[in-house]
Amino acid sequence: ATSLPPHIVALFVFGGIDPETGHELKTSAFEVGFHPEQNKRVWLICGAAPITRSPLKNHPQVRREVGDEDDAFNEMMRHMQSTNDLSTLFLTTAGFDGSAFKVQIAKKKEQKQITVRHSQERIDIISNQSTHGGLFHHTGGLHLTCDDMFIATEKKLREGEISVLMKKKDMFQKMRSVESQAKELLQRGGKYKLPELKTILKYYRVKAVSNYRLSDAEAKLEEIIGEGKPAPSYEEWTDENEERLLYLTTKPIYIGDTALGRHERLKKMELHAAVDSMLKEERDQLREKLKAADEMEVDEVSTPRVPIRPNLGGTNTESTTAIELSPDAMIDDQDTDMQQAGI
Repeated sequence: ATSLPPHIVALFVFGGIDPETGHELKTSAFEVGFHPEQNKRVWLICGAAPITRSPLKNHPQVRREVGDEDDAFNEMMRHMQSTNDLSTLFLTTAGFDGSAFKVQIAKKKEQKQITVRHSQERIDIISNQSTHGGLFHHTGGLHLTCDDMFIATEKKLREGEISVLMKKKDMFQKMRSVESQAKELLQRGGKYKLPELKTILKYYRVKAVSNYRLSDAEAKLEEIIGEGKPAPSYEEWTDENEERLLYLTTKPIYIGDTALGRHERLKKMELHAAVDSMLKEERDQLREKLKAADEMEVDEVSTPRVPIRPNLGGTNTESTTAIELSPDAMIDDQDTDMQQAGI
């Protein structure tokens, strides 16, 4: 921060000569801002000179609109509008030109939501938004603690876990097919063609196999056999993995499945556990609170909800036993990043 002596501030406002440096400021900001012509221009804008009340015509900070607030003035405007509508209608039905007296008070334009509450479409949109502006646009001003927000967050988490499991399953299927074909080729022996050599090298997790020429592939295979090391193992796809994937892809998401729902269940369990260690006075206080809650409870009609499910895209959830891959569909270079380092 810069500290300025008081006389420097006065120089900026009114102009003058700096006694220390002798520098002169010829322009006075005060005189420029409050020049008579400037004052007249401002007075004209605000309708003070001449008195025109111009801000009442269209100034957003002065003009009121129906629906801008929930107050007595809005009630008065609605009453005035209703009275004018009935009066002009009476004149028109009596044979007069009621439109000559017809006026319409401006109404506030309300932001309309473009999605339906608790719908799959809205949950999909919320889970893909990263800005408050995007959320507001698609929901019309959705509160960050509403049920849809928690469900959308849970949906995004499930989709992330589904993606990881599907990659793991896909890797297992490819590696199982590669292993089966590579073992058949090694048992057969003899002279191998380039595609067969690539299949064997993939089984041993050799990287960048697609760039190998026939001579390079033969030399690499001879090197591997000479070392006598077994092929690296790959992660198995278990029944537990399959059950988890099936659960994530088929079970609908409700508010009880979210972080909020899990937190509420935890608190209820803690309350049940705490009752056993409560004193009689504490249990009496709890009964009073429960009684008061029962008296305040209102039977509300719950909003219909559709089952929300993760978006699977093009993923495949069929059993692994029903899939066999050809050598052309085997693992490529980027798949090896999910396995242990190759040779």
